[in-house]
Amino acid sequence: MIEKLKDKYIFFDVDGTLSEYRYKDMLYGGRCSEFDCQSLEDLLFGNLFYTARPLKTMQNIINNLDSDKIFVLGTVTTNNEIEQKYRWLQENYPSIKKKIYILFSLQC
Repeated sequence: MIEKLKDKYIFFDVDGTLSEYRYKDMLYGGRCSEFDCQSLEDLLFGNLFYTARPLKTMQNIINNLDSDKIFVLGTVTTNNEIEQKYRWLQENYPSIKKKIYILFSLQC
């Protein structure tokens, strides 16, 4: 896989791609019921995104690619979330250069 990606521009998502997507210690599969959705309070004040587990396979792949050609795409709802994702990416994927993170804000 790494050989096929060399010399290419690559875009990665954060939630569920670079990190395991968990909420309340359960894997999150995109379905939402009243018991497993992220609340506004969690998004504004919680640390949902900072405590996500990085995926070792993805760390290995990214560490073997040209960091100038790696882009991170993601969505955020709150400033708290974007701050957590920036910090999380710096700690778990230090070879990705901060200046090329691309995070979009979703407006409800």
